[in-house]
Amino acid sequence: MIEKIKNFYTIKCKNRSRFENAGNIFLTPCRYLFKGRTYVNAGNFFFFHERPTSGSFRNKLLKTIFALICLVPGILLGTPIKAGAFLQKRVRLANGYFSNKLTAKHTTVFCKKKSPETVYLIGNRENSSPSKIGEKMLSEIISESESLFLHSLLLSTIDKILSLKINFKTIGCLDLSYTDVDKNYLTSLKNKISKSGKIITKGCRKLELLPRTWIKGAKKIVLQNKNPCTELIQALIKDCPDADNLSILDCEKMTDSDITLLSEAFDKNLKKLKINNKGNITGAGLDTILTRFKNIESLDFQNLDIESLLATGRTDQFFQKLGNGQKLKELNLSDTKLHFYLRHLNELKRLPKFRALNITGNIEVPKESVAQFINSFPRKILCKYNP
Repeated sequence: MIEKIKNFYTIKCKNRSRFENAGNIFLTPCRYLFKGRTYVNAGNFFFFHERPTSGSFRNKLLKTIFALICLVPGILLGTPIKAGAFLQKRVRLANGYFSNKLTAKHTTVFCKKKSPETVYLIGNRENSSPSKIGEKMLSEIISESESLFLHSLLLSTIDKILSLKINFKTIGCLDLSYTDVDKNYLTSLKNKISKSGKIITKGCRKLELLPRTWIKGAKKIVLQNKNPCTELIQALIKDCPDADNLSILDCEKMTDSDITLLSEAFDKNLKKLKINNKGNITGAGLDTILTRFKNIESLDFQNLDIESLLATGRTDQFFQKLGNGQKLKELNLSDTKLHFYLRHLNELKRLPKFRALNITGNIEVPKESVAQFINSFPRKILCKYNP
């Protein structure tokens, strides 16, 4: 109830109701002071803009003072007028989208434009008909987008959006999470989206593997698949021989042999590696990561349970192998459950280019050891650690 009352005063839904529009005019001070939003009708959908705040401090101060002066009179005049507009069913339905937090029944399409402006498009995915989406309005919203999120949309609606006469080659990120897309559907979009663009397909039940066409020639690879198979990794290696940035995320069935395949392909080119789930990787797979990638500059092990991969007494060897990476500049050991001391950290002093270390979260290391390490490090170093 409190959320509904808040939305009544802070949300402006532009439509053909003169009473509601009049009430919203009086409630403008309320929206200004409490960061309200203005939704515009676009056929069967609504959208709102987020723009960065601009203007001098003096102008903002004057606007705030004026809004405070008009707040009470505005509420007294605007409340009954807007409440009267809610007697109309179409007004109640329009505002119903925003009465509660958006659920899976709703759609959020996010377009990050080249300007700092962000646009959100919202509608009921079950009751929306693609023919009712304002095509001209959508074209203006999505045109020259850098990111497009079609989270939970029906395929018919996705087809409508992607059939617009818009240059989709500028899109660097396309989110198709929790949709019914399959491999054939994604392949059919090959010539529409940039090949180097990032495609998010989380929760797509009909999609087992991401088609190779989406990662061909990419320098940066994000491998995010709970069941990565050897065929997928081989396809990735074939299509991206010059990749220098690899993220292995949530791959629950990644094995040592998969790590070996990747190391053989990218041992010379790879500069950045991120892995956050050990899957079926053992200590041998971790050794491969530490020894085979010769030109690695950044290692990110955040949330990787390294402690469970190391046999008793092998923490020393882990840091010694890290110290052998002559090009390593950045290391993230946050939430790796490691237990180590000053003698382990001192191994990093052998790295001539090392400059950044993250040892926050679920890690056990004496505070005095961290302080001594920072003070005795031969160069300036950025070190994040638990206070």
